[in-house]
Amino acid sequence: MFEAGEKIFVAVAVISLIILGLAAFLFYLEHRIGRSEKKLRELEERLESGPPGESGIEPGARGSNREH
Repeated sequence: MFEAGEKIFVAVAVISLIILGLAAFLFYLEHRIGRSEKKLRELEERLESGPPGESGIEPGARGSNREH
């Protein structure tokens, strides 16, 4: 059915596909992690940028559960 030379080519092809798939998956993860880190940095900068009330969210604004 398969000769020894053909088996080695099939094995090399399968291993190559597995390695390429892992590399693509790691690239995808790195991209997503980078985007998440960027969003986190932006949120931290917004929170540290000024005193409460200047962030666009007023204390006691709509949606507050405090009773008056």
